[in-house]
Amino acid sequence: MTGGQGRDDLPEPEPPTVEVPEGEGGVAVPSDGTATEVAGGALPDDEIAESVQSARPVAHVEEELAEREVTEETRLEGTCLEEPVDEGVGEEVQQEVGDEEVEGEDPEEGLPLLLVARGLTVHARGGSVVEPLGVVAAPGEVLLVEGTTGSGRSVLLLALAGRMRGVGGELEVAGVPGTRPRRLRAITSVARLGDVVDLDGPLTVAECVTERCLTDGVPERDGSRRMSELEDALGFRVPRDAAVGDLSMLSRVLLLVLLAQLRPAALTVLDDLDHDLSPADQVLALEHLGRLARAAGAVVVTSTVAAPDPLPPGTTLLRLPSTRPTPGDLL
Repeated sequence: MTGGQGRDDLPEPEPPTVEVPEGEGGVAVPSDGTATEVAGGALPDDEIAESVQSARPVAHVEEELAEREVTEETRLEGTCLEEPVDEGVGEEVQQEVGDEEVEGEDPEEGLPLLLVARGLTVHARGGSVVEPLGVVAAPGEVLLVEGTTGSGRSVLLLALAGRMRGVGGELEVAGVPGTRPRRLRAITSVARLGDVVDLDGPLTVAECVTERCLTDGVPERDGSRRMSELEDALGFRVPRDAAVGDLSMLSRVLLLVLLAQLRPAALTVLDDLDHDLSPADQVLALEHLGRLARAAGAVVVTSTVAAPDPLPPGTTLLRLPSTRPTPGDLL
């Protein structure tokens, strides 16, 4: 199979049955509701990539980052924000999230929430990258972040995964607060981030599994077994001897998230869902990612420039407005 092939290697999921009404602003909600609009910005890629768990050896990532040039004006501050979120914003976010959600339970499903963010911000020395926003997600849900180049969508994904400096507001993933970034990184994973974390075309799927196991400190036997279990739950299997470059882009997306879940993670982030995927393929990818999230009991957060319409059930849309890119923007 070649990279240009269609979706013949994937099982055809059931078509979406939920229509998504026009976004009205406010808070991010599941696919049967409205989308949130918050302000954002861009960030230098050397800081974005810091502490990212790559599917390649860490040394390779460090060499890549060392070659990148970023202006002093766009470098990040070294500590999280200490100043409190504006009182008016905090009240608005709490109203958006709701009392039951803030307490850690999905009011509709009665499920404990894995992701809770209130007044979440990301600041660089030059100003705000992500303005205060609120979002919640339960196990098995997919959060789709929509934003153009310079909107800060990659920054937001890394902030949710505990891999970003300058984060303010409240964040909690599986009970771990955002003020404990090392613990947060231990329970989250990065499937893809720009050209820093991605698959190498010449490698076989088996070699990718081996590399990810080494990177994440997972015994290869355990990683291979978990890979098979998740594939069974997903109804999708990638031949271990297939070269990554011969897989369709849709298959690569699923492979990336499977690899990121070899070490069980409560939250997995995948940047650029729309990379070489049509809107129809994005819907298929979101449906498969939802199945994978339910099988893993996790939340999958991904991003796109333009969200497909309608979205499949179980997908939450978080919309970021476009802003002017700054030097070093990774997106």
